[in-house]
Amino acid sequence: MIHKGYTIRFVLHRRSDTARQYLQMRVTPRGGKPVSFSTGLSLLPGEWDAGLGRAKGRSCDAAEANTLIAQWSQLVANVFSHYDSLNIVPTAEQLRGAFARATEMEPAAAEYTPAPTAQSTLIASFTQFISDNKTTWSDGTVQTLMSFRRLLGDFKPNTLVGNIDGAWLEAFHKWLVEERNQQGVTVHNNLMRLRSFLKWAEKKGIYNGRARQEYQPKVKGADEQTRAIVFLTREELRKIEEHHFDKRHLEVARDVFLFCCYTGLRTSDVFKLQRADIHGDSISFTTQKTNHALTVPLNDKARAILDKYAGCKPNRKQKAYGIDNPALPVVYRKTENIHLKDIMKEAGIDTPTHHTYYIGSVRHDEVLPKYKLVSTHTARHTFIVTAISLGIPPTVVMEWTGHKDYNAMRPYIAVADDTSVQQMRKFNLL
Repeated sequence: MIHKGYTIRFVLHRRSDTARQYLQMRVTPRGGKPVSFSTGLSLLPGEWDAGLGRAKGRSCDAAEANTLIAQWSQLVANVFSHYDSLNIVPTAEQLRGAFARATEMEPAAAEYTPAPTAQSTLIASFTQFISDNKTTWSDGTVQTLMSFRRLLGDFKPNTLVGNIDGAWLEAFHKWLVEERNQQGVTVHNNLMRLRSFLKWAEKKGIYNGRARQEYQPKVKGADEQTRAIVFLTREELRKIEEHHFDKRHLEVARDVFLFCCYTGLRTSDVFKLQRADIHGDSISFTTQKTNHALTVPLNDKARAILDKYAGCKPNRKQKAYGIDNPALPVVYRKTENIHLKDIMKEAGIDTPTHHTYYIGSVRHDEVLPKYKLVSTHTARHTFIVTAISLGIPPTVVMEWTGHKDYNAMRPYIAVADDTSVQQMRKFNLL
C-alpha cells in the first residue's frame, strides 16, 4: 500500500521446508530500498490473500495476523509522521530503530524525539507526550494514543502547539462530528485525550495558552449515568458456561471472558497475570490502567478456570513482556473482541437490547441482538452487576475492582436493583 513518503507491504516468505510460511512486513521509504521486518507469525499459503495483503478465513492465526497487520501499519504511519514533521526521510537504520522503540523491542533513545517547544508541531510534541508516559501506561492506552496522534495529523498536521486555543479545540470537535461521524462518547474521549496532552505541555513549559479553560463543552451521550450498561444475566452466563465450542480458540476466549466475569479483572490485567500472582485463595497484582495494587479473592468458578489452564505456555505477545508463566492464554484485545461476537452468537446470547448513542446533538436509537454489543469490558460490567445483585455491599465490590468514587457504582446499583425486581417476579409463576 502506498502512503505519503513510503510504501508498506505484508508478504509471506518461505524459509524452510515446512508448509507454513513466515509473515514479513516490507517498508520502502521514498527514494530508498525496502526494509524487511519479521512479525514472528506464520500462516498456511491458503490462509493468505496476496492481493489484499491480509489473512483470510476466521481462524485464530488469521485473526492474530490481521490484528498485527493493523497495529504495525499504524506504528509505521506514526514513525513516518514523526520524521515528516522534522522534514526528514528516515534511513533504513533510523527506520529500524524507531520501529523497534515503537514496539518496545529496545529502549527508547534520547535522540528519537527532540525536546519540544511552543514552536514544535502538535504531532512532534504529542510523540514526546507518549514517550514520556508510556512506561506508566498500559499497552492498550499507548496504542490508543498512537492512533489518536494519527487522527490529529489528519485534522491539522502542521499546527504549532503554541497556537492551540479554544477556537482550535472547537473546530476539532466539529470536525470529529461532521467529518469523522464520531459518536458522543468517542468525541468526549478524544477531547479528554487532547486536554491531558495540553496539561502535560503546560507542565513542560511549552504551552501557556488557555484552551482548556476556554473550551469545556458538554458532549451528549458521554455521561456514564445516561449510557446503558451492557452485562450478562446469570442465565446467560450459564448458557455460555455450558455451551460446547468445537473450535479451540473460541473455548479459550470464552474461558478468559468468564474469568473476568467472576473476578472483575480487566483483560489487560489478565493478560499480564502470572502464576506467581496467585496466593492461595486470592490473586494480587497491580492494575495496568490505574497502577493500583489490588488483592481479589478467588471464588470456585474462577479457581476452576485457572486450574484448567495450569501450565499453559505464553503467546508471542506475552513473551515480549517477559511473561514466562502466564495464568491464562490471553490473546490481543481486538482479537478477543472478534472472538466474543462469535461466542455470544453461537451460544444464543441474542436478547434484543436497546442501544442509544449521539452524533452531535442527534440521538440515535437501535435495538440489536446483545451479542453485537458485547466486548471484553462487558465482563467487568457483569461482575459488578452480579456481585451487587447477590447482596455484596458496593464498598466491598469497589475494593475488588479498584473504583475510588462511589458515584461510579450508582449506575450498577440501579441496574442490580432492577434485576432483583425481575428475579422476584418469578414467584408470580408459582
